[in-house]
Amino acid sequence: MRVQPQPGSDSPLPLTGPLTAGDLIDRAFRLYRSRFALFLLTGAVLLIPISIVFGIFLERFFANYMQTVEVLTREPSGTEFDPFAFFPGLLGDLAGVIPLILLIAAAGAIVYLSLTAQAAEALRDGSLPLMAGLRCGVRRFLPYVGMAIVQFAAIAAAAIVVLAPLVLVGVALFRLALSESAPAGEGDIFPALGIAGLAVCGYALAFVLLLAPTTYLAARWLVAPTVLVVEGAGPIDALRRSWRLSQDNALRMVGYLVLLYILETIFTSVPMVALQYATMLRPSSTGAIGLITSLSTISSSLISVIFLPFFVATVVLLYYDLRMRANGYALKP
Repeated sequence: MRVQPQPGSDSPLPLTGPLTAGDLIDRAFRLYRSRFALFLLTGAVLLIPISIVFGIFLERFFANYMQTVEVLTREPSGTEFDPFAFFPGLLGDLAGVIPLILLIAAAGAIVYLSLTAQAAEALRDGSLPLMAGLRCGVRRFLPYVGMAIVQFAAIAAAAIVVLAPLVLVGVALFRLALSESAPAGEGDIFPALGIAGLAVCGYALAFVLLLAPTTYLAARWLVAPTVLVVEGAGPIDALRRSWRLSQDNALRMVGYLVLLYILETIFTSVPMVALQYATMLRPSSTGAIGLITSLSTISSSLISVIFLPFFVATVVLLYYDLRMRANGYALKP
């Protein structure tokens, strides 16, 4: 089912022209408020239960891990003590994390797609109920996974192209530094410091070079999930459509992407850092560390459920803004 607002439909947020950054953020808040309960419920119904299960599992995992560390550090080594006997249980717990992480990622994708359908429907003064929105998200999940795989492959290829020359130059300089440095005597640390400085500069340069194409590609494909839902496009077509819509607004898209992630960092990270800092002020037992980790995980999901609808509303509005800039599309009463 396509969720396609049409020109001439009724909307609480009529879009008759391109939006400035201030207009975009303001209308995203207004769109969020217009369907506040529905958006929160859509996120909470999937993310909260899974996060609670994941948090309980993390509590058990960290409690077992810390107890194992205590035993390994306190027990004397001897013929009757086998430290490796603890590892199978830890590896089993660690293996259980992977399915839960994949489940959380899948639930997050379905919620994102469902919220996209609901936000697009709200723009024409409609309301896509909870179950209908979730069904839409489930239907578009596999195309979304295909699109994510293509995006990952493209970003990985860009990273290889960007980083390969840097790696070759780094290896050549490293070998040159080793060959030209005299055998270091006792206390002669300058060659080692030079190599360490070279490595640090190389890592910093690699990070910058990797961040640039990753950010650019992510910005150009920012509205691809919206295309996937609103236009019913396939994975490749959604990426192509997003690329074409943003071709004359590439820097603007990068700015919006950076702005959204700054807002997300402020909204989600600051409360979590405050919570973790507050818990660290009190002495914690081994079991309390697992409990703190569990509570932090659940709290992070609660914060994400609150922020994600705003993020989605902004991206949906940005999609229609790009359409208006590209071909004069109007969503108005």
